[in-house]
Amino acid sequence: GRYSLEYENPTAGDAFSVDAGAFLFLDESQAIDPSQASIHFDAALHRAPTVAGHVRTDDGRVPAVGYVTLSVFLNGIWSVADQSDVADDGSFVSQALAPGSYRVCAGGTAGDNPPGTFVGTRRQCFNHVDQQSAEEPDFTPVVVSADEERIGVDFDLSTGGRVSGHIIDGHTSAPLQVQPFGWHVYLHVYDSNGVEWRPHPSADEQADGTYAIDGLPEGVFYLAAQVIGPFSDGVQIYPGISCDYGNDQCIATLGEPLVVAAGSELSNIDFTFHPAAMIHGRVIDSLTGSGIEGAKVTSTYARYDPFGTNYIPEWTTLSQADGSYEVYASGSRYYYLSAEHLAPWINTLHPAVSCAGIFMQLCFPDGTPVLVAPDSTQENVDIAATLGGGIEGRMSSLSSGEPVLAQVSITVMDTYIRFDSSYASDGRYRSDGIPAGTYVATAGLNEGTCSVYADRPCPSDAMPLRAVDPTPIVLQTGVIESAIDFHLPTDTLFISSFGIH
Repeated sequence: GRYSLEYENPTAGDAFSVDAGAFLFLDESQAIDPSQASIHFDAALHRAPTVAGHVRTDDGRVPAVGYVTLSVFLNGIWSVADQSDVADDGSFVSQALAPGSYRVCAGGTAGDNPPGTFVGTRRQCFNHVDQQSAEEPDFTPVVVSADEERIGVDFDLSTGGRVSGHIIDGHTSAPLQVQPFGWHVYLHVYDSNGVEWRPHPSADEQADGTYAIDGLPEGVFYLAAQVIGPFSDGVQIYPGISCDYGNDQCIATLGEPLVVAAGSELSNIDFTFHPAAMIHGRVIDSLTGSGIEGAKVTSTYARYDPFGTNYIPEWTTLSQADGSYEVYASGSRYYYLSAEHLAPWINTLHPAVSCAGIFMQLCFPDGTPVLVAPDSTQENVDIAATLGGGIEGRMSSLSSGEPVLAQVSITVMDTYIRFDSSYASDGRYRSDGIPAGTYVATAGLNEGTCSVYADRPCPSDAMPLRAVDPTPIVLQTGVIESAIDFHLPTDTLFISSFGIH
C-alpha cells in the first residue's frame, strides 16, 4: 500500500495519477520544500473516488442516449473533468476522479460543449435544479474524498419546450443545401435579457431543411441563425432581421420574442437565406457541345498568405441533363470553376483545362478565374471537357485466384497519379476519364502487396518503376483498354478503403 515517487519541483496539493483506479495526493503534512529541485518521498496509494447515480425523466422513463458531465472550477472557469455514459437502465458511474468538489449536470446539452444530448429534456444540475435562464442552474456541489464511493447522484429530467421551423434557400424556395465543405446553419438561443445560452439546447438541422430546438423551459426567448457560406444575409435575428455579429445593430432582443410554454412546441419559426452572387454555365463535350449530366461543379477561390496559396471551395452542385449548372458565390472575388466525376470525360477546369488525376487543386494555376461582383449573376461560364481513355480488368489473388478490391494507380514517367476507379464484387474494376498517352498501371500501394501490369513485381523502396521493366499501356481518346488484369500477392494483405497495404 506504499508508493515511491521521484518528482521535480513538487508543491503541496499536487495529485498524481498512478493508473485508472488509484492516485497519489500530497498534503501539507508531508512538508515539501518547493525550493528543492527534486525530492524523493513515499505516499500512500489510494483508490480513486467514484460518483454514481441514475438519470430518468420526471415520469420515470430512461431518456435517450446522453452523458452526465462532471466539471471542476479551475483558473476562474468551469472545465469538464469527466463525461460518463448513461447505461440502458439509466445508471452512470464516473471513476478515476481526483478528490475534490464537482458540479454534476445532465440533460439539455448539445453540440461541442459538452458533447451528447438528452433530446427534449431540460438541463439539470445536482441536486434536482433545472436551468431557468442562460446562466447555469444553481447546484449542490458533489464533494468526494479519497477512497469514497458516492452514490445517489440522481436526476429527474423534465420535458422542455420546443421551437421548430425551416431553413430555406431564398433563391430556389427549397430546403437550403448543406454543403460537403462543412457549411451548415448554427442556431443561437437567447433568454429574455438577450444573454445567449451556454451550453445551448439541442438544435438538429435535417436534410429536408427542418430544425428543432429542444429542452427549453417556460419563458420568453429570442432566436438567431447563422449560415456559413456565400450569403448576403448569412446572420439573421428572427424574423428575418439581417445583421453582422459584433456590430451594435446585431442585438437579439431587437427580434420578435418567442413565448415558449413548458412541454409545448412553437413551430414554423423559419429562416430564409439568399445567395450573395451566382455563377451560371454548362458542362459540355468539347467536340460536340452536348451537355454532360451529373458532373460535380465547384466554385473555388484562392487565398494567399506568406506560406503559399490555399484554394478554398465555396459551393458545389451537380450539372443538369442539359449540362447546365448554378453555383453560389460571395462576390468580390475571382473564382475557379471545376467539373469532376466526369468519366469517361476528363476532369476539367474552366474554360477547357484537362486535369489528370483526382487532385484538382494542382490544376488551378492553369485555369482562368472569373471575377464575380456582389449581387450579380455571372453568365455563360462554360466548362468544356475532353473525352478520355481508360482501362478495365480484374484483380485477383495470386495464390487463390479469389477477387480482390484494390486501388488502381496510373503512372506516367515514374510520377504517381491516381484516378477514380469503380469496382465490382467479382474483382472487376474500371478507370476512365484518363488523357490519351502512354502509361504504366499498378494495383496496390505498398512494396510486396502490389503488382505492375502485366504480372511484374513492384519495385523495391525508392526504386523507379522502370527498374522492373514495366509493360506500357497506350491509351487513346474514347477507347477503353480491356483485360488489364492484376494478380496480387495476398499472403500478408490488409485491405482498406484507401487500397491495399
